[in-house]
Amino acid sequence: RLVARKRGVPPEELRIWDPYYCNGAVARHLAALGFPHVHNANEDFYARLDSGDLPEHDVLLTNPPYTHPHPERLLAHCAASGTPWLALMPNWVYTKDYYWAALGRSHGTADTQPFYIAPRKRYNYWTPRGRRSDLTSGGAKAKTHGHTNAALGIRTSPFVSFWYCGGFGPALRKRVTPPEGCVLCWSTEELPPGVLSESDPRRKVWGGGGADTRNVIGGRSLGRSNGGGKRQKSGGADQH
Repeated sequence: RLVARKRGVPPEELRIWDPYYCNGAVARHLAALGFPHVHNANEDFYARLDSGDLPEHDVLLTNPPYTHPHPERLLAHCAASGTPWLALMPNWVYTKDYYWAALGRSHGTADTQPFYIAPRKRYNYWTPRGRRSDLTSGGAKAKTHGHTNAALGIRTSPFVSFWYCGGFGPALRKRVTPPEGCVLCWSTEELPPGVLSESDPRRKVWGGGGADTRNVIGGRSLGRSNGGGKRQKSGGADQH
């Protein structure tokens, strides 16, 4: 809504691009929130990048696959795009070399650096049935990844995750406020103990980042994630 006001358009006209397709649930969820203009198609994101033929959009919002090379390719595009972006990714992404290579501290000023929105309670994800054989075959993960729902699939929470955000520019950044149930962090140094990556040295200072990572900061649950399930590489079979 903040970007829509900046663009001078009502929320229902804001153009949102989610380049990673799962089963189309993200478009339904966003439409229910008042954002019906969503491009989330079963197509190859990287082929579109290579061709330069990108859908018209005001915001890129996504929950990408977590395996190599998806986060780094997404971040490289976001950093160069000049468009506001929000990516729901695991807490370990900010500790990777590719993260700071794309969005590093040496690039630009504080006003152009990414910021973070962390939920007060750990996100759960719904994996559509048939998308994860390790969860449906009765293996070890099937015993530890929550319950099933006939309509939504299998509930999982493999990583602590939060929103990585960028491309907002100084004027928009000054107006950003955290949604209810979330904490706004202007740098990784401000991330709460409960969402720190296991490889972050500060976890030792904070006693491991908290014993119960399901309640990572404290407060009420936010419910389902934005995408309604885990993602595949668009047009492919690489799941996360």
